[in-house]
Amino acid sequence: MTRHMLQLRILIGLGGLFVGLAASAAAARGAGDRVDVIGVRVTDTAGRQHRIGVSEGTPQPAVLVFLDTACPVATRYVPTLNELHARGERNGATLYGILSNPAITWRDGADFAADFDVQFPVILDSSGDLALRLGPRVTSESFLISPANRIVYRGRINDRFADIGRQRPRVTSHDLRNAMDAMTLGARVEPRETEAVGCFHHTWNDLADADAADHAVTYSRQVAPLLAANCTECHRQSGIAPFSFDGYQNARRWSRMIAHVTSERLMPPWRAVHGFGEFRDARSLSAHQIGLLRVWSENGAPLGDPENAMPVSVRPPSKWRLGPPDLVLRMPESFDVRADGDDIYRYFVIPTGLTQDRTVVALDFSPGDPRVVHHANYLLDTQRRARAEDAKDAEPGFAVFGTGGFLDYNAWGVGGWTPGADPWVSGRDRGIWFPNGADLVLEVHYHPNGRATSDRSEIAVYFAEEPVSEYLDGLVVGTQDLTIPPGKDNYWRRFSMSVPAGITLTDVTHG
Repeated sequence: MTRHMLQLRILIGLGGLFVGLAASAAAARGAGDRVDVIGVRVTDTAGRQHRIGVSEGTPQPAVLVFLDTACPVATRYVPTLNELHARGERNGATLYGILSNPAITWRDGADFAADFDVQFPVILDSSGDLALRLGPRVTSESFLISPANRIVYRGRINDRFADIGRQRPRVTSHDLRNAMDAMTLGARVEPRETEAVGCFHHTWNDLADADAADHAVTYSRQVAPLLAANCTECHRQSGIAPFSFDGYQNARRWSRMIAHVTSERLMPPWRAVHGFGEFRDARSLSAHQIGLLRVWSENGAPLGDPENAMPVSVRPPSKWRLGPPDLVLRMPESFDVRADGDDIYRYFVIPTGLTQDRTVVALDFSPGDPRVVHHANYLLDTQRRARAEDAKDAEPGFAVFGTGGFLDYNAWGVGGWTPGADPWVSGRDRGIWFPNGADLVLEVHYHPNGRATSDRSEIAVYFAEEPVSEYLDGLVVGTQDLTIPPGKDNYWRRFSMSVPAGITLTDVTHG
């Protein structure tokens, strides 16, 4: 069965287009220029994973301050940065301290955070990737990045230092704080650039110098955090992906494959071609990161110093990454997946059991057997037409070409899942309407993997605690007419949909 659909989630009644951000190496580093920072996946010195500038799935302003464990200017600013971090958290912005120097080890970073009572995330820029994206000149230089990935402010934290070794008796200009406050209020940030005072920032050499002693690419320093931030969510024991990268021996075993699939941009899984649109939640590595993995593999995948390895990754304590859900919708029965044969597309009708209308603000998915679940889509059926299709099929669920027509009658898409996807979160003051008595129809694409198994997947549902001012709706735009002429190696099929009002596009799911 051939599928080719785009599921669009829209905000009804508003004009404009919402776009997110894909991570790649950036050349522009001045105020007002675009950089690829928001959404980049990183690891802090305690082993926690972060997506820079993303809170509960929603892009927000981010402050990156380049620090050093030994520079007295940088360490002097820690109490001020603790205050700015707390201020930013109240106003919807996150501050990160960035340690970007090949001489600083993971242990150095952890000791620095503990010794100075650092309250904000401290990121060890172990490969220099963030420094290459932003181009800091000195430690203590700060960057305020907008959710649209623009540098809003670049420069000093405040005017405490007149020069190296020369402190002013009192601060008279709170430059970074003022920039953060102005952005919160939607006001123009002035000035947009100031001159920061600090120790000269280490300049990372090009990848061609990666075999130099102080740039040797090792698992302990560069590769482990890259895999932890971008790969091991799926590639771990009992994970969705086919083999585990947990631990050095597993990563070393697969080092050539890692270098190959990342160089070919097959992994992390992201279909959008760079340069054609900007998307939130992109799964991609920068050219610099891909080059590091290649150099590591070609040099024999060295371990490096195990005494200064990244801390063990901190993973969510349960399968539901947003915490205990308000409602769990589970497939009514297990579905048996054969060991061999063609791919399987199956629809399962799950009664929501809602006795009153509810607003949903987040969804998460847990595959019953992640080894065979390729992807899933969720649809709402308000007239129970999918039940009629289900009744015709003796096995759990049903299989039809397309959707069997039930989407033609007051039904709509509400989300989807692919391996590595984060939970879907609506964003502030938005939600999806779940009418009482509706059925959730779960479409699952199964890949037989050589071993017979069964699947009983689940969806976690989170309800709004307060009324929302905007509702999101889902549209399915697609075609079943995909007959490709023989010998045609560049076939295009265009399709469109007319909408009754101006809309804002917020999500796209390709199935």
